[in-house]
Amino acid sequence: VLRDVSGTQNYSRYMTHSMAKGYQIGKLAFRPYEDVLCIGHSMGYSSILIPGAGEPNFDSWVANPFETPKQRSEKEIKALLDKLPPETIMLDPSKIGTVKYTNKEKLTKKEREEEMEAAIEAVKGKKLKKKTKGRSKAGKIMPKKQDAIANAKRPFLE
Repeated sequence: VLRDVSGTQNYSRYMTHSMAKGYQIGKLAFRPYEDVLCIGHSMGYSSILIPGAGEPNFDSWVANPFETPKQRSEKEIKALLDKLPPETIMLDPSKIGTVKYTNKEKLTKKEREEEMEAAIEAVKGKKLKKKTKGRSKAGKIMPKKQDAIANAKRPFLE
């Protein structure tokens, strides 16, 4: 095994491995991260360890041979986020595909109030399910109704 094959003719040996006389070497395979060299010869194969011959710090842009499924999914997500422009990344997925109104298309104040009142009436008219074991008490139902009304008003307040 040669130390540095960078193009000069002066090769220095890194390690030697003796084979029995008469063996014809057919194939070599090296596992860089595991430092194992497999030699296929006429009488079978031999595997030898070559410590320090592999890449000790593999490149982070090259595929990690020891990555877990979680690391793989995180890498895919990171790659997708790198491709997207920062303006398109949003925390609220319900905004995706919606239309942002311009000033010309905005409703008048009176029309907005009418729509808000209609939404509140629709929420007030909605019947809540009857639940057991004290979950249908008046003290429990009132906050639910108030939350529903607040949720109905929210789009009109923006």
